[in-house]
Amino acid sequence: MAERLINIGKIVNTHGIKGELRVVPLTDFPERFFKMKQVLVNNGGKLQTYRIQNVREYKNLLIIKFAEIDDMNAALLLKNAFLQVTGAELTKLPEHTYYIFQLEGLEVFTVDGGSLGKLHEVITTGANDVWAVRDEAGREILVPAIKQVIKSVDLDAGKVIVDLPEGL
Repeated sequence: MAERLINIGKIVNTHGIKGELRVVPLTDFPERFFKMKQVLVNNGGKLQTYRIQNVREYKNLLIIKFAEIDDMNAALLLKNAFLQVTGAELTKLPEHTYYIFQLEGLEVFTVDGGSLGKLHEVITTGANDVWAVRDEAGREILVPAIKQVIKSVDLDAGKVIVDLPEGL
């Protein structure tokens, strides 16, 4: 099985006539782009590595210049492509902190061993994340992602143990 690639940016348009690209960062660590020498570009399923020549900030976007792209027409061919990295290239997170893609799909169990279903979506809110867990019948339960509720996450075993508050 091929290694999973993670989106860290999306090319939304060209910038100027010299082949620069406007990129929306899809990462909590946009500073990573300033340290990268190259990046994988997924353009409609076709993967290609590009060398990063220059990066600068522009409004809420990044302007990235690839060494291989020299004009606006060539840059336009990459519009809507995703910038991706391998799992090994991810920024290391603090202990007991996970990337959303690592959590989605995990089986969720109560502390007494009952199955709640699979975590199918992480909803980011202002105070804390909420995990949407769906059972096989399609019923959904929303679980607050706080340490009082989430007792353990075992990525290797593919499961989460939760202690639901009364009423959930």
